[in-house]
This record gives sequence, C-alpha cells and structure tokens, in this order.
Amino acid sequence: MQPPVPSPVPTWHNDTYPAINPAAPELSQAGKTVIITGALRDTEALISHDTKVSVFPGSVSDEKLIKHVAESIGTWDVLILNAAINGAVGHIMKSSLEDIWEAYETNTKSIIIAAHAFFPRANKGASVVAVSSAAQAKLVEFLAVENPDLFICSVHPVELPAHFMVWISQPKARFLNGKFVFANWDVEEMSAKPEEWKSSDIATIGLVGWPFGFAG
Repeated sequence: MQPPVPSPVPTWHNDTYPAINPAAPELSQAGKTVIITGALRDTEALISHDTKVSVFPGSVSDEKLIKHVAESIGTWDVLILNAAINGAVGHIMKSSLEDIWEAYETNTKSIIIAAHAFFPRANKGASVVAVSSAAQAKLVEFLAVENPDLFICSVHPVELPAHFMVWISQPKARFLNGKFVFANWDVEEMSAKPEEWKSSDIATIGLVGWPFGFAG
C-alpha cells in the first residue's frame, strides 16, 4: 500500500512479507545469541522450541542488574533494546516529574546502561536495534559513530517489528547504521539505494535548516 505518512520508499507494509520472513534460510539466527530487553509476555511462545531461553526479571534502568545479566550471558550477536513505556501524556507543566523521569530512565537512560554492560561483550559484526523515540534515536546515532565495529539502528515499531528486526540484524542491512527507520518501509526498496542512505542525512534527527546562511 501507499505510505499514510511521508516515506523515503513508495511501499508501506502493515503485515509481514517474503523479504522479512524469519523462516527464510538467509535470515536464520541459528547459532547466534540474541538478547531482547522488555520482551512481551508471550515472546517465549513465539521462539523455536530448539532455542535455549534464559529469563532475567527486573528493570532495564537497574544498572547493577543489567551488568549481572551481561556477565551471565557473555558474548552475543544481536541486542534488541525493546523496553519502553509511554510515560506522561499531555502538557509537561501538568505532568508529574516522577512520571516524566520514569519514562526517561526506562526509554533513554537504559540504552546507556545497556551500552556499558553489553557492548564490550559483542561478537564481531554484532547488531544493536533500539525501538525508538526521538531522544533515543539521537543517542543511537552517537553510539553508532562511537562504535564502528557494531551495527546500531533505531526502529519505529508500529505494526510488524519482530520480522523486520530479524531482517535488519543481518549484514545486508549495514547501510542503515545509525539511522531511524520505520518497520513498515519496504526493505527491498531501501536496499536498492544503499549508498544514498549511507552518504546522506536521510532518516536521522537534526536541526532543521542547518547549516544556516549569514543574516544581513
């Protein structure tokens, strides 16, 4: 279907499709260690029965706990930073500081905690995917620049994030490093112009209109 909002590709998906089907051999995660924070209650039911699963209950903003989890898991290949809350909805001045700060700690501070704990244990060519908001997306851009050995990307989840994340964790998606992408965007259309994505500020967050000209 046509995108309901402005999009860098002409095709918009609200359901899975062959290019991101995790059953495809080229998208297999066999032999890899995949870490998912903030997993949904039924996540384990969707995982292959041949997969070893370890569960660590707790808060992603608990630095001591996340460090323990990282030490327990050891090296890894894919890190999905999926923990997020909506937080306060409405005017800032009418929202409690506690609600605002809880959302910041869960959605943004937790990425820094995860980076400190997990990044040093990443296997070569590992991928990091963050379910993103604006603040997270900018932080992910910085992490991508500072950690060139890792692939790091922000994903706006909308309706079909799981299959899209399997695709984006593959080496073929490296041209999206540091970008903020919608899971609805057609991956084959994005893949058709990798250099355009890599060499431009498309799918990044910045100061609109910069660099400015001289006034007067």
